[in-house]
Amino acid sequence: MTDHKPIKTVSIIGLGASGSCFAFQLKAVLGDRLRIIAGGERKDRLEREGVTVNGVNHHFHIVPPDQDCGGDYPDLAIIITKFPALSQAIKDMKNQIGPDTLIMAPLNGVEAEEKVAAVFGWDNLLYSLAKVSVVMKDGCASFNPKAARIEMGEKHNETVSPRVQAVKELFEGAGIRTVVPEDMERAIWYKYMCNVSENQSAAVLGIPFGAWSVSADANFIREKLMREVIAIAQKKGIDLSEKDMEK
Repeated sequence: MTDHKPIKTVSIIGLGASGSCFAFQLKAVLGDRLRIIAGGERKDRLEREGVTVNGVNHHFHIVPPDQDCGGDYPDLAIIITKFPALSQAIKDMKNQIGPDTLIMAPLNGVEAEEKVAAVFGWDNLLYSLAKVSVVMKDGCASFNPKAARIEMGEKHNETVSPRVQAVKELFEGAGIRTVVPEDMERAIWYKYMCNVSENQSAAVLGIPFGAWSVSADANFIREKLMREVIAIAQKKGIDLSEKDMEK
């Protein structure tokens, strides 16, 4: 197994709730070697106001999308926008992607990797998802780092590849809990099943997040939605089943 060089420079696009939380942790170990890609009014606002996470205001090294790296490409590029913004984020990240830049897109849903690969190819793309509960109030993010984590890796991880190990070491050095599932595609679909059955049903029904534990009717709808995702996953050859509902 060939060693992979340490990850020393990271570019992130998407400084929303989840992105802000992971960015402030990475900034502690990378300093200005962490680049936040943002242009126009958003760049001006971030430079002026910064981002507040857990009561502390942070200012980042902001790089506009049209700025050329001059060959100084980051070792890792992270796209962590909302899904509707993904296509624009991919365009805005173009100048940050070099021949050896690893790419992650830990978005909700199950299509982020395919959309990124359609532009940048599969060779340097790692599968990933983020699990972090963030409370946003008055533009300030609050979260518990011990309860948050990133799951990432190759599509399959019977053994941990050197490049996955390099990213894992960076994240863990920054205090970001990192898990490498054996089957990343399955992990992404498992999270998707949870999101579809809980987030969407809570929004449509207007119920609080924990209602399924006290309302049989709400839980009935939640489980029906889970089964719809399981049926689609199984058609795609992804190993989700009723047993996963019990978790």
